[in-house]
Amino acid sequence: MTNESSTLSEKEYWDSVLEKAELPRLNSDKLYGYRVTMDFIHEVLKNNQGKNFLEIGCGSSGWLPYFQRRYDLKISGLDYSSVGCSIAEENLKILKIPFEEIYCNDFLEESFTLSKRFDFIFSYGVVEHFNDTAAVLSIFAELLTPGGKLITLVPNLNGFNGFVTKQLMPDIYAIHKIIDNKQLMSYHRQNGLRVIKSNYVGTLSLAVLPFANGKNWLLKNGTFRRKFFLKSVAILDSIFSKIFQTFKINIPSKLLSPYIICVASKEA
Repeated sequence: MTNESSTLSEKEYWDSVLEKAELPRLNSDKLYGYRVTMDFIHEVLKNNQGKNFLEIGCGSSGWLPYFQRRYDLKISGLDYSSVGCSIAEENLKILKIPFEEIYCNDFLEESFTLSKRFDFIFSYGVVEHFNDTAAVLSIFAELLTPGGKLITLVPNLNGFNGFVTKQLMPDIYAIHKIIDNKQLMSYHRQNGLRVIKSNYVGTLSLAVLPFANGKNWLLKNGTFRRKFFLKSVAILDSIFSKIFQTFKINIPSKLLSPYIICVASKEA
C-alpha cells in the first residue's frame, strides 16, 4: 500500500493544522464532544494500570495526557508529522506526564515497523483519511498484543455534519472517506478482530465541525464575518451541550451524532 494510492490528505495539510496548536492540551470531560467519547470507552480502559497504550495520529494530542492521568497507562504516540510529534512531546513535558516514546514514522511505508506491541491502540480521526480503511486497520492490528484492543473513532459524516462540511468546507470534506457504523465494524472484522462494541456516539456537537480550517468566503481569515460566525457556533454548541448534560440526553443516531466509535479485540 503506497501513500499515493491510499491517502486522501497530504502531510503539508496536517503540518499546517498541527502547528496552530496551543499548549498545554489536556482533554476535559467538561467539553461534550470529549465526554461522550470518554464515556463510551471507559469500561474498556478501566482497571488496566500499567498496560501499554499507543495513540496513532497523536500530533498535538490532548488524549495522551488524559489517558495517562485517568488510567495510569504507559503511553506512547505515533505520527508521521514531525511538527505533530514535536508538539505532542512538548505538551507531555509541559504537563509533566510520563510517557514511553513518541514515534515519528509513516505507517504506510514498506519499511515501517515497531519492535513493541501494545495492549491498547487508539486512533481519533485517522482511518477515514485513507481509501483502503481495512488495509490501514490491518497495520494497526499488527501492533496489538494477543488479546489487545483497538479503539477506532471516525467523524460521522453521513448526516447533518457531512452535509454542513460538504457545503461550507468542500475541500475538507474531500479528504474524508464517508464511513457508517456497519462499514466500520466490517473493516475491523475483515482483519480478524472481534467487535466488542460499535455505535454512533453523542447526540449533536457543532464543535467537531472543522470550521476553523475552512477557506470559503464565510470563513476567510481576518474577516469580521469569520469571527462572528465562529463565535456564534461556539455559543450555540455550548447551549446544546449544557442542555444535553443537564437533562442527561443521549440519543445516538446516524443523522446527528458527531462520532462513530468501534472497539475491537485481537484474538488471544
